[in-house]
Parts: sequence; C-alpha cells; structure tokens
Amino acid sequence: DEDASDPQIPLLIWWALESKAIDHREQILQLFAAPAFWQKAIARRFIIGRLARRYAAEDSEDGFAACARLLAQAPGSAETELLMKGIEQALSGRRLEKIPSALEPWFSKVWPRDAPNLALIRLGLRLGSDQALEPAFKLVVDPTKPESDRIALIEILGQINQPRCVPVLLAILEQHGTPKLQTATLAALQRFSEPEVASAILRSYTTLSTEARNRARNVLASRPTWALELVKTVEAGRVDAKDFSFDQLRQMALHKNVELDQLIQKRWGRIQSGSGEEKRSYINELKLVINPSGVAGRPRQGSAPEGKKVFQQVCGVCHTLFGEGNQIGPELTGADRKNLEFMLVHIVNPSAYIRPEYVSYEVVTRDGQAVSGLMVESTPRSATILDRNNQRTVFARDQIKELTESKVSLMPEGLLEALRPEQIIDLFAYLQSDNP
Repeated sequence: DEDASDPQIPLLIWWALESKAIDHREQILQLFAAPAFWQKAIARRFIIGRLARRYAAEDSEDGFAACARLLAQAPGSAETELLMKGIEQALSGRRLEKIPSALEPWFSKVWPRDAPNLALIRLGLRLGSDQALEPAFKLVVDPTKPESDRIALIEILGQINQPRCVPVLLAILEQHGTPKLQTATLAALQRFSEPEVASAILRSYTTLSTEARNRARNVLASRPTWALELVKTVEAGRVDAKDFSFDQLRQMALHKNVELDQLIQKRWGRIQSGSGEEKRSYINELKLVINPSGVAGRPRQGSAPEGKKVFQQVCGVCHTLFGEGNQIGPELTGADRKNLEFMLVHIVNPSAYIRPEYVSYEVVTRDGQAVSGLMVESTPRSATILDRNNQRTVFARDQIKELTESKVSLMPEGLLEALRPEQIIDLFAYLQSDNP
C-alpha cells in the first residue's frame, strides 16, 4: 500500500480500532489539519468514517465539536460525505431533539435553499433538523426516484419518532409499489403506535405481495390492539386463517390479552408447545418417513435437487448450507448432518438447546410494541434486533421498556408439519448430501 511507509498510519488505525480515538483526540485532529492526510487510501477507506462515528457516539459537546472540526477540515465533498455517514451511523435508531450547538453553524452553512442531497437529508433527520423533513417526504413518495434511496429514507423515517411521518408512510403503502418498498414501509410503520396504522395496513392487505403480507402480519401481531384487529378480520373472512404461521400466533399469544386469547383459541386452538413425549413421538414418526423399516411400501429415494427447493423455502430464510441462505441461525454445512437423530431433535424441538450466540431477545417498547430476534448490534444508545424474517429493527435505548433473553428459540416449531412426506424425504436427501 502507498501509505505503508507513513509511521502515523498504523498508529492511527490502532487508535481508531481500539477505542483510543477519544484519548488521543487532539493528536488525531491535528493530523487531519493537513489536507494531504485526507487523501491517503487507508485513511479514506478505514479511518475517516470510523472516527466521525466514534466521536458522535459520545453524544457529548466534545464529541460533536470533534466532528465539527473534521467537517471544517475536510478538503472536498467526498470526504465530507464519509464524515456525515459516520455521524449518521452513530445516531442509528434515533433522532436528536435539536442540532448540537457545535454542529449547528456547519449545518446551517451547508444546507442549501433548494434540493439538498440524500446524504445531507439523512444526516439532518438524525440531527433533529425540521428542515430535513419536507425534502425527505418529497423524495420518499416520488416513484421516479431510485428505490434504494427511497428505502433508505423510509427506514430513517421509521426510527425518528416523528408523528408527521405516519401520513407519508401510509401514502407510500397505498402506492402499491414493489415488494421491497412495501416491506420497508411496513417495517417503518411498525414503529408508530397511532391507531390508524393498523386500519390502513388491513385496508391494503389484499394488494400487498406475498412477502409483504407476511410482514404485515408480523407488524400487526407486534401490538395487542393491532393483533386484535387482525384476528377480527380473520373472523370476518377478510384474511385467511391459513396464512398465519405458528410463530405469528405465538407472538400474539405473548400479549396475554384475554379477548385476543379467546379469539385465537376459537380459530386456531390453544397455542402452546408440545410436550416432550409428543415431540419424541413425532421424531420417531419422522424417522419412519425418512428411513422406513422393511422393504414393503418403501417410498422413492429422496431427490436432493428437489430438497434444495424445499430448503430454500423453509430453512434458507435463516440457515446457510453450501454457501446459500442467510445467517440468522447456525451455518449447517459443517453440522453433523448425517446424524438423523441429531437433525430431527434440533428441528422438532429447537428450544431444547440454544447456542449462546443464537439466544434471541424480546424487546418491549414504551409504546407497547413487542419484537423478538437476535441482538446483532448493541451500543449504549441503541440495540439492533434481527428477526427470523431477516429484518433488522434498530431501537433507541430510551424507547425500550424491557429487553430480556428469550427461553424460546428464534427457530419456530412445526416447520416439518406443513410438508408432505415426499417433501420431507427430499429435504433430508439434500440436508445429508455431500455437495450441492
């Protein structure tokens, strides 16, 4: 690397990575007083954004003053955007009540009269600038704008706890956009407790994609009053009871609402995990499906290619096998996949043993929202939860009422119960194969 000969670079990287940026703040800021230092490849790739994030995460006058000095010293727009991105990342999940005094002069100077760019709008929303709201609203409802830009802003609008965002997000939902846009909008709306949110989602339900409908059910199941409205639409025949997963029913049952529990029991029965004896009996039944004893009536050999399709639909949402899938749950390629007993026990009774790194957390917010998932990032100011649908939700710490470890695995029970015997045979043919 062209920067390897500079003795300051390794030291600066060490400070940035080992939380020494605060202890050596003045020395670091003096280094960046030289314009040439900004042009070093390592500084641009690894240090500039990290420093801004570190200083902004202090949430103090000194921290924001350091950010202001870096912004003032930045030699160009590219370096300024790296700093803005770092500050925004430090404020992920929340919105400041007002722009910090140390940053206000810089922000007022760079905010244009017309058409601020996306990076400045995003930072303005996090900093608490009312000026940033209208340009953000204008951009997110414009179908001619890049979808990725709209989704990025929708995510922030869902996190800044500003009631003015609700009508805008509902308008986006009514545009009948792409599945990604619908899902992002639903995730943002989940953060608001306004009663009109549930009613609007239910009105739009039939126009949503299959993926977005599943997300809509998750959103509505996360609050007791919304869950009650959802179940009543099932009673009225407007939503199919067969659409609900066991996990969604369990989520609603966790609210411990008497009326809701009665309606759930009436429609789906009592929601509870099976006993140990029932699970053992089911495991034995599955063994006979996969490897029946005797020759008579023996089913066809499983098809690994067909099993791969089943895996992608049922397991790949959370697990990776042969380099494909997601990383919410354990990676399966190196697991003891040839051991049928091992595999069946973990699928049928996923809560029997939960590896420490896959313990899920249950979050209850001050306005009554309940979400469960893996804790993928934790800072003094925010907690990021990844749910079983691979959706991230960032919660500001001051908005969390309860944050507890769950005794229940994030992996739902009953995954195999929805499959036909031939699908189960194919799935295990793929799970136990040596290569894709």
